[in-house]
Amino acid sequence: MKEMNEYTYNTIKEVPLSAMMSTIHRHHSIYINRRLKDIGLTSGLYGILLCIYDDYKSPKSQQDIAKRLNMNDGTIAKALRKLEDKNMIQRSPNPDNRRQNLISLTDTGLSIAEEFNNLDEKWEKDVFEGLTSDEIIDLKWDLHRITLNSIEKIK
Repeated sequence: MKEMNEYTYNTIKEVPLSAMMSTIHRHHSIYINRRLKDIGLTSGLYGILLCIYDDYKSPKSQQDIAKRLNMNDGTIAKALRKLEDKNMIQRSPNPDNRRQNLISLTDTGLSIAEEFNNLDEKWEKDVFEGLTSDEIIDLKWDLHRITLNSIEKIK
């Protein structure tokens, strides 16, 4: 396989989608992990923190988070324990279901999530350099469709 910058519009079809997505994911993780290591987070915990941050005024159950991220409950439970140990989240009983806890951000978690949400926006701005707004929307829509297809294929 050639170096990524050696491909042209006519030869890019030779590159497997998984190779491109893996490269993007790996470089995003490196970018984020460089900033996360100072506060003891990893990119996996970061993704969960941002999921909780999305509409953070509405606490979410562990099951809601797992479903949204297409991850199993056990993986989410371990990650939530780590975030709780770092005082980034808190659990409170669900008044509608006493067997379930609702997860919300602490002030510390909210501050960190806001900082890293801004960092993620900067990452996107940087990697979308040279693309028009319409091209970015088209790309995101196509990737959304591919994501849905990939989820469906492993059910």
